[in-house]
Amino acid sequence: MCPGERVRDKDLTIKKILNTAEEIFSRYGFNAASIKMISDASGISDGLILYHYKTKENLYKAVREKIAKRYSNLLKGNLKMIGLPKKVMYQSIKTVFDFFKKDKTYNRISLWAYLEGKNDVVESEAKITGKMVEIGKQFQKLGILRKNIELIIPLTLIIGSIHFWLRYRQHYIKMFNLDKKADDFDELFIKQIYEIILKGIL
Repeated sequence: MCPGERVRDKDLTIKKILNTAEEIFSRYGFNAASIKMISDASGISDGLILYHYKTKENLYKAVREKIAKRYSNLLKGNLKMIGLPKKVMYQSIKTVFDFFKKDKTYNRISLWAYLEGKNDVVESEAKITGKMVEIGKQFQKLGILRKNIELIIPLTLIIGSIHFWLRYRQHYIKMFNLDKKADDFDELFIKQIYEIILKGIL
């Protein structure tokens, strides 16, 4: 076997460990999940898993970093539209909404992290949030955004409302006998959150 083949095997092994660990952690949280569960589900020995990650905590952090990179990679394109503040805002809201709607494991791992007191922010999340705040400050200097707004507040309003909506929208549709499908309301939600934020901070 040549060195290149060994590298590919290692890469495939790590990918399989991370993908399986993501599924297990999203289903059971950090505390209830075990290396043995990940080993049984992946077919990779617990010894080999620990060889690569040393501890369950390290593996958990690697999984969270992997998920956060998926999130940050989607948002990076939006942050390049620095000269188009309204477009940045709308597209960022839509991108965040679409990501959380489709990426169920991110939601579940985030909830488990909160419930288990593991609220440390991984590097990729910190970088993307920092970049969004930095761009917001540039907009404030240019007079595009109100200067008395603490930027982390609208970010929290947007992300928090998206999480809540996705979690309970079917309940509200049923409760109020609304005649639209969830997907139709999702489009309306994105547009109206954008309008509310736009009128509130510009």
